[in-house]
Amino acid sequence: MKWVLREQLNKKQIDHFPEINPIVVQLLHNRGLDTQLEIDQFLTPDYSQDIHDPYLFNQMQAAVDRIFLAKKNKEKVCVFGDYDVDGVTGSAIISTFLAEQGFNYTCYIPHRDREGYGLNEQAVDKIAQTGASLIITVDCGISNGAEIKIAKDKHKIDTIIVDHHDLSKKQPPAVAIVHARLPHENFPYKTLSGGGTAFKLVQGLLRDKSLKYDQAMIESKEKWLLDLVALSTIGDMMPLLGENRTLVKYGLIVLGKTRRLGLQKLMEGAGVDLNQMNTQKVGWHINPRINAAGRLQHANLAYQLIMTDNIEQAIMMSSELNKSNQERQKLTEQYVKEADEQVQKQLAGKNQALIAYNDDWAPGVLGLVAGRLSSRYYRPVYALTKLDNKYVASGRSIAEYNITESLEDNKELFIKYGGHPVACGFSIEEDKLSLFIEQLTKYSQNRLAKMKLEPQIWIDSEIKLIDCNWDLFKFLKDFEPYGGSNEEPLFLIRDLAVTDWQTVGKDSKHLRLYVKQGEVIKKAIAFGLGEWAKDLKIDSRVDIICKIGVNEWNGNRELQITIEDLKLTPVAGQQASIAGKD
Repeated sequence: MKWVLREQLNKKQIDHFPEINPIVVQLLHNRGLDTQLEIDQFLTPDYSQDIHDPYLFNQMQAAVDRIFLAKKNKEKVCVFGDYDVDGVTGSAIISTFLAEQGFNYTCYIPHRDREGYGLNEQAVDKIAQTGASLIITVDCGISNGAEIKIAKDKHKIDTIIVDHHDLSKKQPPAVAIVHARLPHENFPYKTLSGGGTAFKLVQGLLRDKSLKYDQAMIESKEKWLLDLVALSTIGDMMPLLGENRTLVKYGLIVLGKTRRLGLQKLMEGAGVDLNQMNTQKVGWHINPRINAAGRLQHANLAYQLIMTDNIEQAIMMSSELNKSNQERQKLTEQYVKEADEQVQKQLAGKNQALIAYNDDWAPGVLGLVAGRLSSRYYRPVYALTKLDNKYVASGRSIAEYNITESLEDNKELFIKYGGHPVACGFSIEEDKLSLFIEQLTKYSQNRLAKMKLEPQIWIDSEIKLIDCNWDLFKFLKDFEPYGGSNEEPLFLIRDLAVTDWQTVGKDSKHLRLYVKQGEVIKKAIAFGLGEWAKDLKIDSRVDIICKIGVNEWNGNRELQITIEDLKLTPVAGQQASIAGKD
């Protein structure tokens, strides 16, 4: 693991903000916040000031007008959403508005394995059979120009696109496109999630003059949607700066007191403390359960859970999602073990890209398998399984390797493919698989063979042990919610003397350290680093990378230094035996 300390401010730059702790000034700078206005907006988000007017979207009015025309004409509306947590919550955001306003509507979420991502012609035909004359796509649609044209030409169905994914070269023939990154788009904030973009559409709808809502009513209705916006934004790992930060900060508050019975029961089953809501709980306990529906069953289950107002259904569906998540965890562990055996041979053969496949793996878990192995070995990984008469795959990558570009060189081999620099998906006929593996091996060798592939850990600031105190912790609380572009700060502390240590946890997996710098002695915990115990001695010198948090148990509360990585450093007259461990 390569340690990289971010560029540190000089004294003159730090002194520009004399009223702020110098460590905090550095953390703010690392997040691109260097003016007083930017700092104030970050540290004290204000919903009324930070949330942009939805009508800054160039085509918002066109979208709103077409939706209300559908109501006037008693048309049926179909909300078509993606099967992940972003698409499911975004679909529920729009559906909630349509239900409250008495629209005739339905929701269609495609099957992850059988239909794949985005609109497809068969889905359009099914939607036409329901009598719908307007489709609103959520978290998809921008790359479905052909399907949207079929909907219009074959079935006289209009489409409104609500999306945030990469743009196609040619815009689809939709009646309106709500997308922050369209060419010449006036909406200033460009990194909304799919659900966040759906929320902006509902904001626009709530402000339509036909509803005659005053500002208090508008804000009341939209704020009760923020629980879903938070799940969406965190689930799609969007940057938690600017408008997203404010949406998530308030959204976590709403999630802690959500009115949605299904979410209440889901969080209850997951053991989530509603009074301690944060992005970690969402990312580790709530969103995986919502995603489990699409991975192993059908995402409709998660959508219905969010939308239900029936307590018995909420209990039943939340129990089903908890079971699906447990199965997903079990399968992930099993598949990772099986895949690891395959890639070990490839690593021994100096392969740069790793490929694992098994005809019996569940397609919905492939991305998790690829991601786990990519993190473990710092290599691009492709995981495949057989589905009907073809293979389907998910890939996960590293910074040095654009995994979607690796497919474009052989695009004629694929039935379907797509993705972005660090994640991809594709399907391929069985008889072309061996050629693909051969071509991919050559491609990855050419791209990566001469590189030293080593994961990096980025450090925010170098501090002293004495700086690990409650005052700094209180400052760090203002940086929450943590997430994309605002990860929990990592600190470097050099030249600590080890005064005592012990392994803790099952199989002595973790390490508790007591370290000293000057006259200051502190306790620290290193999860998953118990193997270091055999290399330590009294007065061993270590450098550590750590986080500063709090540990609460049985009503007690203590500051906690959590070690993410450590290295033994030379003591006078002695060479360090270990330079660092992954």
